[in-house]
Amino acid sequence: MFNRLMAILSLAGCMLVSGCATMFGDNNRAIAVNSVPQGALVYLNNEPVGTTPITLNIASIYNNSVMFKKPGYLTTSQPVATEFQSVGLLNILFPPGFIVDAISGDMFKVSSKTLTANLVKAAS
Repeated sequence: MFNRLMAILSLAGCMLVSGCATMFGDNNRAIAVNSVPQGALVYLNNEPVGTTPITLNIASIYNNSVMFKKPGYLTTSQPVATEFQSVGLLNILFPPGFIVDAISGDMFKVSSKTLTANLVKAAS
């Protein structure tokens, strides 16, 4: 009896800390970042992270921007595009899952797994 109760409570606890997009969505936030020409300094949200080509793992899905700097070229920025995960609509059946997905950011996914900047030469 006690074991059955513990199993039910464990299952209920797992359900309370997960949402549909968290369990079944695309939660891979790795983005291949490149530039033409290569070798540009890359900044994620104004923090230096390396030079192109590089793979970035986005910690938070909300409001990310990638900036490219290379001597002799204009600095350029691009937002990391995101989109709603349709599997999150299943949270209609379990409203606490909506809250979990919203807080974790799993309600959204990275739209494109690649980001390339075509750098423009600066005027001499």
